[in-house]
Amino acid sequence: MGSLQTERHGTIAGRGRTFLDALQLSPDTIIHESTLSSLYCRNYSKSAFAIFANLPPEAFDQQQDGYSGKVDYLSDLHLLILRMRSRQNEVAATLFQGLMNDKAKESGVCRSLRLLGSSGVKTSSRQKEPDRSWIPPELPTERTTQWPTVFLEVGYSESKEKLKKDMEYWLNASDDVRMSISIDIEKGSGNILVSSWRRGIPTPLRTSSSNPAPQEIQSVKIERGPAGQQPTLTGHDNITVPFRDLMLRDPQQEEKDFVITREDLLWMADKVWDSLDYD
Repeated sequence: MGSLQTERHGTIAGRGRTFLDALQLSPDTIIHESTLSSLYCRNYSKSAFAIFANLPPEAFDQQQDGYSGKVDYLSDLHLLILRMRSRQNEVAATLFQGLMNDKAKESGVCRSLRLLGSSGVKTSSRQKEPDRSWIPPELPTERTTQWPTVFLEVGYSESKEKLKKDMEYWLNASDDVRMSISIDIEKGSGNILVSSWRRGIPTPLRTSSSNPAPQEIQSVKIERGPAGQQPTLTGHDNITVPFRDLMLRDPQQEEKDFVITREDLLWMADKVWDSLDYD
């Protein structure tokens, strides 16, 4: 992809530029200077993302209520990435949340599994909001409530590399995170790829400061049929969220893994396609 547009030449360089280049965002993504007027503006750009450079932590903290997108703030880089809200992202996230609720009911843990929604997770160097996340109600004594066990990210009108980088971050940020799930909606065709990911295995060739690439363990692709024809599903038989990874304990009695079947995913895809046709 081409270089990102900037409101002023040289607004970002060094590690910040390296970080952005790795995301392979659309060339029409604009890098804004972090002036108060631009931060308060609700219509940042027509692209899927808006980027603000040279934003110190104190300025970020003061303006949080003014952001209209999903926040990803890197305090050491003074860099804010906003993903603009879209119907497609929200529809897919809400539908998958519904499927997780159904599986929780089947397993008898609907009232105990905690949905954290898109609540942000804050560390000393980064504050990031997922599309959805989940955590069990009871945690081991040595574990804090900072990190959910399972994250969900939805991608629409963004690069596959950006979505993979999201998976990499969540899985490597803390050992408390057990699994991440991605839903990649392809603009134009409407094809949907649902994948589950685990932390990758470090290799000797990587430096100690670099994270291992996430490992895709399951994927189901739902291709939309042309002109009213039936969709095509390929890949694994289902997307399974192991009960132990989600709840941090072994299942008891009627409790079981959360198995999102192809039928479940096709139902979700139909609803997502309805939202695409609505535009």
